[in-house]
Amino acid sequence: MPIQQDLDKCINDTRTYVSNGAAKTLMPWRYYPIPQLIASIQRAIRIGNNQANGFIIHSKGGVSLEQIVLKYADFTEDDRAIANATLGNIV
Repeated sequence: MPIQQDLDKCINDTRTYVSNGAAKTLMPWRYYPIPQLIASIQRAIRIGNNQANGFIIHSKGGVSLEQIVLKYADFTEDDRAIANATLGNIV
């Protein structure tokens, strides 16, 4: 599944489990070229409030930015460590 499809799921799950406002901030990302999308996700997972949102979405069974990070090889080991910590995964 392409990263954009997972991002669409993430946007819908963010709207469902967090807020419409939080989902709206992600919506323009759908049209970003892959390198810009990756960079945007890398920045977002490092923001405290976004980390809380990622944990909430994950705990409800949704797709979070952190799960996208763990799924795709485009991200760094540091990105994966942040994603795992946010989701409560023991690594």
